[in-house]
This record gives sequence, C-alpha cells and structure tokens, in this order.
Amino acid sequence: MVAEKTLMTAKGYLCLICSRSRTDLTGIKQHLQDSHMDTGVRYRCPICRNIYKTKNSFQNHISLKHREELRGMDQTKCIVYE
Repeated sequence: MVAEKTLMTAKGYLCLICSRSRTDLTGIKQHLQDSHMDTGVRYRCPICRNIYKTKNSFQNHISLKHREELRGMDQTKCIVYE
C-alpha cells in the first residue's frame, strides 16, 4: 500500500498524493496514516475529551498536554469507534 502512494528519491520518500516528503520509510508511513487514511477508529482523551483519528495524533496530544496526569495509562480504554 505504501509503495503505490510514495516515490523513493535521493533525499528520502515523496508522497504522491500531496507531494510532502519524509527522509525515512517510517516517516512517510506515519504521514500517510495521519493525512490520507481513515480507519474509522477514534481515540478520545480521558482528560479533555478531545477526539483524534490516529493513534499517533492521540499519543502526541497525551505527550504534550497530559504527560504527568496519564503516565502509565492503558490507552486501549481511550478507543472510540464512530
């Protein structure tokens, strides 16, 4: 799936959907998931109740906004299907 939506270049990987580039395969996979795929799974923050469409964006939110409050929490309890 990633191969059809990316192009390997001398500097890394190019997204063929929006022309964004990433230096490594992990970065381009994360970009594709965050920007161009919707699995239907949502993650709700148990503190502020914000909803995120990817696990990565949810984890970034937790790390930036609620790190101390939610240290060691079970993130599977934060999954919301919508």
